[in-house]
Amino acid sequence: MKVLTKIALILILTLLTAPVLLLKGCGNTPTYGSTLSATQTTVSLSSIAGETCYTGNLILVDVNLSPLNGMPIQMYGSFAAPRTPARYRFYDGGFCQEGNYRPSGFTGYTNQSGNYKFSIGVVAITNKPVAPTVTCGDPPPAGDNPYTYQIAALDYNGEASPASEAPLYSCLGGAINNTVSWLSVERATGYAIIGRSSSAMQLLAVVPGTSTATYTDTGAVTTLTPPDLSAGTFTFTGTAGTTSYQYAIAVLDPSVVTGAHIASARGVPSAVIATGSASLSTSNYFTLAWAAAGGSYYAVYRKIGGGAWTLLAVVSGLTYIDTGTAANSTPSTFSDTVFATSGTSAIGISLTVN
Repeated sequence: MKVLTKIALILILTLLTAPVLLLKGCGNTPTYGSTLSATQTTVSLSSIAGETCYTGNLILVDVNLSPLNGMPIQMYGSFAAPRTPARYRFYDGGFCQEGNYRPSGFTGYTNQSGNYKFSIGVVAITNKPVAPTVTCGDPPPAGDNPYTYQIAALDYNGEASPASEAPLYSCLGGAINNTVSWLSVERATGYAIIGRSSSAMQLLAVVPGTSTATYTDTGAVTTLTPPDLSAGTFTFTGTAGTTSYQYAIAVLDPSVVTGAHIASARGVPSAVIATGSASLSTSNYFTLAWAAAGGSYYAVYRKIGGGAWTLLAVVSGLTYIDTGTAANSTPSTFSDTVFATSGTSAIGISLTVN
C-alpha cells in the first residue's frame, strides 16, 4: 500500500474514532458537504444570579470551506433540571436582547461570512412577573376608589419570586369586583396576588396551577385567625450579626367559589430579632416555627430593618427556613446540551452551570 494511501486511511480512522465536534452532513440543505462548526462547544457558566447570558458563534461552510451566506440554522434546547428549576432562553443575535427572544426550534440565518451569532440565557425560575392589568367591575355604582395589585410567581417549593411592579388603578364604585390579569411565568406552579391598597400591601389570595392567569378580587377574606408569631419560636444558625429581622404569618383558606386560596391578614408579628447577618445564606439562616391555625397553607412574610414586608413563601407545613433566597435564586450544578442543525449537519454545545 502506498504511503499516501496509508496516511489517508489513518486520517479517516482518526476522524471516525475521535470525539466529533464538526459533523458533516450528506447535504440536501443548504448544500452538499456543508459543515457546521462552533467557536466554542463546551460552555461553563458559574454562579447564576438572575439571568446568565452566553453568546456563541456558528460557522457554516461548503465542501470547499467557502462561507455560506443566508443559510438556515435551527437551534434546539431543553429544560434543565437543577435543584431550583432553570430553563434556557434562546436569542437571535448576541447578548440576550429581550426583543430577540426565540423559542426552542427557531431558525436563524448566516451572514456573508457564513457566521450566525446567537445567545443563550440560563434563567432560574421563577422570574419576576410583569405588572398585572386590572379590569374594574361593571356596572359600577358612583364613587372613585384607587386599587393596586402585584403578582408573585411561586415555584414547586412554594418559594415566591420578587413581586411585580404595582400600577395604580382607579375603579368607580364602593363594591370591590376587580379582575386582575397577568402574563404567566414558565414553570411557575402558582401565583400570589398582593394588594389592594398601596398603603397596606399584603397577600390576598394564591391561585394554584400553571395555566390560570386571572383572579377576581371581591374583597373576600378567610375567617381563620392567623398564627401569632409573638408566641412562635425562632432559631438562628450561623455567625450572629446586628441586622434586625421580623417575621409574620398569614393563613390561607380554600375558596369553593373561585378555586383560589383566600388569605387572612398578617398575624401578630414576631419581636424584632437582631442577631441575623446582613446577608442570610445556607450557613446563616433562621428557622421559624408556629402553631397550626386550621388553614391549608401559610404565607411567610419578612421585614428587614425598617423596610417593607416581603412575601417569602407559601408553605403547607408549620416551619420555614429563611436562607435569604427566593424562587429566582442560584440553581445547583447541571450540565446539558443544546443543538444547532443546518440541513444534515449538526453540532452539540455542552452547557454547564456550577
